[in-house]
Amino acid sequence: MARKKLGMRYRMAVVPLDPSPIRGSHGRRPTSDDEGPLVLVSTPRAVSGRVAATEVKSLLLRLAGLS
Repeated sequence: MARKKLGMRYRMAVVPLDPSPIRGSHGRRPTSDDEGPLVLVSTPRAVSGRVAATEVKSLLLRLAGLS
């Protein structure tokens, strides 16, 4: 950053567009509910049962009082 501020040229380490170096469990669905994501809220009975991934945003907005 100091080189950039001084107007010097340099090679930046950028994120490649090629996804092949990415390995692991990115985007993999859990094999059981015990291994899946968990929603913790301080409001009692705010969530009952399972919550679909598409409902998380509206749930958080509702809990924050923004919807």
